[in-house]
Amino acid sequence: MANPDKILTLATEAGKTLLECGAETYRVEDTICRICKSLHMEEAESICLPTGIFVTAMMDGKSYTKIARITNRSTNLNKVDLLNQLSRDADVLSEDKFEEKLNEILHEKTYSNALDLFFAGFSAFGFVLLFGGIPTDGIFAFLIGMLVRFLDKTLSKLKINAFFSVAICAATLTFLAFLLSNIGFHFSTDIVIIGSIMLLVPGLAITNAVRDSIAGDLISGLARGAEALLVAIAVALGNGAGMMLWIWMGGMIG
Repeated sequence: MANPDKILTLATEAGKTLLECGAETYRVEDTICRICKSLHMEEAESICLPTGIFVTAMMDGKSYTKIARITNRSTNLNKVDLLNQLSRDADVLSEDKFEEKLNEILHEKTYSNALDLFFAGFSAFGFVLLFGGIPTDGIFAFLIGMLVRFLDKTLSKLKINAFFSVAICAATLTFLAFLLSNIGFHFSTDIVIIGSIMLLVPGLAITNAVRDSIAGDLISGLARGAEALLVAIAVALGNGAGMMLWIWMGGMIG
């Protein structure tokens, strides 16, 4: 016999994970409703915001409601894809089998820290070349990018507010770029800073803000847009703080 509380919990957990991994609002709402109906709930409605999920479903004339708070945000498009596919396979799965597959996805191993740091540096290297830098510039951006990613992960583990975390990372990479360029290393400081700072730009938040707004989810669109704006401000403030610290210590710019 279907357990409505369990079904609602599973659907909400899937939706919560999608939001935390960077999925669009309409995708999360569709996934939650699809799972509920596939697992034999009669009706299902969901409202998703960047900070919370509200789900109501019907079974045997009774209404069941679930609320989930969203506190973490990251980017994991692989989990988004897996959960999206699982919701479409739910109609041929039992509750227990669905729960088993959901737990497999939720506890799926991510990339190792070393690989994560390497590709953060590699991304910075690529951005340097994209902005007209030379391989030598890219090498320094690679090293700084790895450091920035390590610092970002460390601050995240310490539960530092995202705004201040981004500002600290931006200040660190700017100061470090000026420091290295003034102790004998030869590279284009501006290009290295721009390439490294791209790691902090809220590209996914901006994209989702536009997509949510176009889809009619105006509250989510505005919220994501405001989040992206705050991150951009944090990047600018951090960059300025790094430059001011370098000047205060007697360094030269330009």
